[in-house]
Amino acid sequence: MATHRSQNPSHEGSSSSDATLQVPFVTISLENFLAEFMPEPDVATPRGEQDFKHMFDEMPSNGNGEEDLYNALIKCLREQNACPQYTAGWITESAMVDDHAAIFLTADKTSIKQNLHWAFQRLAIVCKPHYHRDDPFAKGTKSDKKNADRRMTTRYLLTTIATNVFSRQHRHFFFTVLILGDHARLLRWDRCGAVITEKFKYKGTPLFGSFLWQFSHLSRTQQGCDPNAEIVQSGSKEAGLVRRFISTQQSSMSNYTYTMFRKSMNDTNWLWWKLRIVPEVEELVEETQEHPRSGNRKRARGGTQPGPNTKRRRGPGGHATFDNDNNAPARYFLVGKPHYEQTKLPGRGTRGYIALDCEEEKPVFLKDAWRCDPLPLKKEGCVLKALNNAGVENVPTLVCHCDVDSQRTRTQDLWTLKNSGAASENDAPKTLIHYRLVLREICRPLKHYVTDKQFLYLVVDCIKAHEQAVERAGIMHTDISLGNMLIYEQRRIVKKRNSYRQWGGMLCDWEFSKPVHITPGGEKVSERAEGAMCTWATSGVRTLDNPGTPITVPDELEAFFHLILMVVVRDQSNNLGDDEHAFIAEYFDSRASNPDHNQYYVTCSKLKRDAMYEGKIAYKGTALQLYETEDHLQLHPFDDLISLLLSWFRAHYSVMLYDNWCNPPKRRLRSNAGQYVVEPPTRIANLKPEELNRRRELAAGLRTHRAMQDLILLFADRKWPPVQKPVFAPSHDQADSDIPHMVYTEKRDVEAGTEGNRYNNPLRRLESVEI
Repeated sequence: MATHRSQNPSHEGSSSSDATLQVPFVTISLENFLAEFMPEPDVATPRGEQDFKHMFDEMPSNGNGEEDLYNALIKCLREQNACPQYTAGWITESAMVDDHAAIFLTADKTSIKQNLHWAFQRLAIVCKPHYHRDDPFAKGTKSDKKNADRRMTTRYLLTTIATNVFSRQHRHFFFTVLILGDHARLLRWDRCGAVITEKFKYKGTPLFGSFLWQFSHLSRTQQGCDPNAEIVQSGSKEAGLVRRFISTQQSSMSNYTYTMFRKSMNDTNWLWWKLRIVPEVEELVEETQEHPRSGNRKRARGGTQPGPNTKRRRGPGGHATFDNDNNAPARYFLVGKPHYEQTKLPGRGTRGYIALDCEEEKPVFLKDAWRCDPLPLKKEGCVLKALNNAGVENVPTLVCHCDVDSQRTRTQDLWTLKNSGAASENDAPKTLIHYRLVLREICRPLKHYVTDKQFLYLVVDCIKAHEQAVERAGIMHTDISLGNMLIYEQRRIVKKRNSYRQWGGMLCDWEFSKPVHITPGGEKVSERAEGAMCTWATSGVRTLDNPGTPITVPDELEAFFHLILMVVVRDQSNNLGDDEHAFIAEYFDSRASNPDHNQYYVTCSKLKRDAMYEGKIAYKGTALQLYETEDHLQLHPFDDLISLLLSWFRAHYSVMLYDNWCNPPKRRLRSNAGQYVVEPPTRIANLKPEELNRRRELAAGLRTHRAMQDLILLFADRKWPPVQKPVFAPSHDQADSDIPHMVYTEKRDVEAGTEGNRYNNPLRRLESVEI
């Protein structure tokens, strides 16, 4: 898992409240706001302007308490009937945020309880006493330190409300009203940020009342709700299907899948939703009756009905079903609480669900996200389709995918340097498009591995997937990370009256993959632009120090090495002692920030670079050692494996630095001191020919995947310490606290866990930055 973060070092170490300040807010006039975002409703009995002009005359003026404002607001809305068929409520006991008001459909009022109100809010209203002191968007407030905390509180509250609404609902955008004494602002949120109006007086004017009347006559879709998502009603056929699946474990479901699905559906604070997906016609897959692990199954391409662009699939009872749009068959999936979610604004809002396929009546994995546009390559579903068609093993199987209607963010369309207060054009928000992807396999996170030997086999499975993707499909993953390597429970095996599921590694998250091309020298590489995303913690030294250079196979194998090192340092006894957390942070997470002609770039940590250049890992003058037991009497086999792999990567960097020194590349390589050609240490420049040739031979093994796979398998076949971790078996009310499933994630702001939980410490989280 990783984080989309700015490359600018000034953003490093931001707190969650500071992150609120980084939300893009775009200010436009009220007239332009209404013209852009408020279509004229078809109202049979429109109200005259005079009806709205005095609608809020009884609202208090500036300086009154928030309670007076909320009481007066609710009274005005009720007595003036500003929103027909809607009910206004003052939310005072929310466990998530401070007080605010919200407008709900009157028909939903009886369904609202506890925190379920987040799933039904159509419009949120925040009231603050003063038109200027509480206004977080007022001009010239940077020097006003006296009211800074008040403005920050307002801004944080607005962002938190929008975040929770996006989390609990399926939405394209969301409207908010900010009342500031006798003034107001309107806000429209999407995944890129928010567009806000200039401040206007609402008392004695028809502006606010007219907006509410107009809003209440908009359709659900015009109000920002996703028309492809509907709440599952109690007593419906879909509700009965969910209850049947959570009451009895189906034979095709693993214990983990059943437990996590049941947990997601049994959380009473979350609603059940029915999601509609109209697959891209050219990407449809006619699935076989059985779904064994990829690589061991036969895939049939979707059959076509007579006529252009029509495809058929089996519906209930074996009948073919077609959607009305473009003759594409709609598919429906039932979801509850997300298996994981990213809630941060701005952000891609990725949510992963263990979903139930309504037609096949089988659990699947559903990923709901806002993808970048333009894409670096293709949609993730298109990449997976290519991998599946090429017979690549140990990668997810595509069920279906699609862009969700024409849902795209709008904030970026209205963004300018002047109306956003941004420092440069580089801060402009990027266009995001709503996207859903359904996969056949439901996987465990890598941390659930049981034995060290098993961990190595899982890594080899993922390296094999990477190799086949490069060789068979011409695709390079480019984002190897802990969250993208998962455990797939394969078919059930019966042996001596006992049954168990064989575990295999699966390489996921192909969203940022790139096509492979062959250089004149015969090397397989993938081009990338500066600003391309990666997972910082596991990326290689060359990848981090030289943004924009092509990604090579050795770069990807180095990422696998860093991942192995991360896991074994966390999970094995070592000689780091109390410095273990500091080592993790310095090796994997730290970075250097260097000025370069009034621009900034970041390079990898010195500790990681030294490990690759020197072929050894030392912290505070002591070489890292891994042990079988806490008494440190016997070195662990991992110690030898790490040492051997380090010797390979040292040879690789020695040769690369030597050749670059003798024949400087057209693209200048960066060093710690600035943008200079990296010169190798004197000892590399003075290597004897026979030593240089020996290193060339070692480095050549990293040009393909085979040598590293063979070495790891050689170690896996050795005798290993008889120690195993307990199999992770969550109870039905226990959350799997670190489930990085098929997602290029944002950094999660989590509290530090107990000392004994190796996966709950913030220093041990993965992140990424733009490079």
